[in-house]
Amino acid sequence: MRGEATAAWSLVDGTTRLSVGVPVGATAEVHVPAAARSSVTARDGAVFVRSDRGFIVYEVPHGGWEFVARDDG
Repeated sequence: MRGEATAAWSLVDGTTRLSVGVPVGATAEVHVPAAARSSVTARDGAVFVRSDRGFIVYEVPHGGWEFVARDDG
């Protein structure tokens, strides 16, 4: 595995945007803050793993990933 893992997020008007960078040779579990899976938009290749106490969890391979979670409440 080579490189640095990165994460950045913003919360604007009830929408959370999460950007994740996973180094080559690694996989990551990404915990997206959301009440329901239907509230999260993730690109193809992000695999839903589980819901876990206010988070929707995805597994992703190396690369750059973007997730958007809407506050549907």
